[in-house]
Amino acid sequence: MTNLLSSDTGTTKVYVHSGITGTITSSFNAPSLPLGLAMDGSGNLLISATDNDIYVMAGVSGTIASSFGVPGDITDITLDGSGNLLCADWLADLCRVFVGLSGTPSTTFSLPDGNTYGLSMDGAGNVLSDGYVNDRVYVHSGVSSTISSSFSTPGSEPRGITLDDLGNLVSADSAADKIFVHVGVSSSINTSFASPGADPRGLTMDLVSGC
Repeated sequence: MTNLLSSDTGTTKVYVHSGITGTITSSFNAPSLPLGLAMDGSGNLLISATDNDIYVMAGVSGTIASSFGVPGDITDITLDGSGNLLCADWLADLCRVFVGLSGTPSTTFSLPDGNTYGLSMDGAGNVLSDGYVNDRVYVHSGVSSTISSSFSTPGSEPRGITLDDLGNLVSADSAADKIFVHVGVSSSINTSFASPGADPRGLTMDLVSGC
């Protein structure tokens, strides 16, 4: 079973869910206000914070293994298929791509919506992003600004997004204080549950220790 991880800026915590449910098995303090979550290939949790630092945690824990700064006003983060860090810069409406897990810039491309708070990758190597201005999820063509499709978010303040191990989109909304499980990568909702805090932000799946 894979477990959902969620972050909340109201409580400054990261929550470990039991599977993809509202049941919380554990939680720990984030090193700063947590905006985005991702997992690296070694089972370490990555946290993007309001201080524009990326924290590499020791596994899924509150222990910091390392950290580095990145330029811009970063919200959510994800990794591409080559292990490069992608960061959503909500103020510049850019996706910033870095070399590996570092603050070394590689390239940037524009994001289609204002105030992008969610960023993820699908199983085919396409970037997924969501925007707070138009309340939509966008499917990019690869790691680029080209949009192949989009659909409405289930709430009015979309935040973090991730995919479960079956390819279903999971999204957070801070107006509804809910986490939604979609049917595939679409606007159709399979189920939803209350977030553990009042301001859910980042989401990722613990595909290593959750197995």
